[in-house]
Amino acid sequence: MYRTPVRRRFSTDDRRLPPPGTPAEPDAVASDPGALLRKVLVVDDQHDLAELAEALLSSHGLDVVVAHSGEEALQALQDNTDIDALFSDIMMPGINGLDLADLVDERYPHIKVVLTSGYTLPSLLADRRKRYLFAPKPYNIATILGLLRC
Repeated sequence: MYRTPVRRRFSTDDRRLPPPGTPAEPDAVASDPGALLRKVLVVDDQHDLAELAEALLSSHGLDVVVAHSGEEALQALQDNTDIDALFSDIMMPGINGLDLADLVDERYPHIKVVLTSGYTLPSLLADRRKRYLFAPKPYNIATILGLLRC
């Protein structure tokens, strides 16, 4: 039997993600204290994919901010000082996801970075000073939640 999920607003102090693969329960508290995650910045130049990621992450109790370019993402980070994580596509015009990740790592070292891509040029990955968590497209929400929590 299908039940319509009940949406509840959380205070920023009581939201923790359930372990990957388990249904989201509004009152579930993860056993790992490092799992506290409140607000995620999703960056993808493909609007439909950004909106899908927003819907999936929101359905797991996260506040989500969406940007459609690296430039918009940097502005969103200035405007939202409570962002805990960045989930970004790599292949974007202008500031690509890898360059964005490096900027975020330099300016906001407390923000967790997870990258995704359906196709990445090998030249973009060469000589990177840092490796980031990565999920290939198409991804599933359990994988993304797991990477955001680790």
